[in-house]
Amino acid sequence: MTPTASHHGPRPAARPQSIFIRRAGPGDVHAVAQLWERAGLPPSSRGFRNEVARLRRRDPELVLIAMLDAQLVGAVAGSYDGRTAMVSRLAVDATVRRRGVGSRLVEALCTQFLDLGAGADELVVLDDSDSGDAFWTSLGFRRGDTAVYFVRERPEQ
Repeated sequence: MTPTASHHGPRPAARPQSIFIRRAGPGDVHAVAQLWERAGLPPSSRGFRNEVARLRRRDPELVLIAMLDAQLVGAVAGSYDGRTAMVSRLAVDATVRRRGVGSRLVEALCTQFLDLGAGADELVVLDDSDSGDAFWTSLGFRRGDTAVYFVRERPEQ
């Protein structure tokens, strides 16, 4: 579960004017999976397509995409278990990075969390970088110091 958005250099003032954020539909699964792969997100043991489809089935309101002129240019996924709201995947197409797409996706997802009753938003960042830290802190996140993250992989069935 890696929210990522690569940011390099100063942020331009102009944002894409025709960005539209919406829920991912069944027809978006393949494009989201391709975007996550191109962005270099670490794949789950199930593969990107299966992961996107599973996330959509479980929490359809928490898988959002950014469209620019009918082209998918960003995607974010999250989950909420009634206690913890988790941003789990964020990717923005390299052609529109540093233009506010990632910020808009995260804010839209956090609005969904708020609508569900979440009191705080959390994320796990596996790519520890200054630019990533700057992105997340610019959105109001701070480094937590109360959790240690453990992983146990399941064998493929």
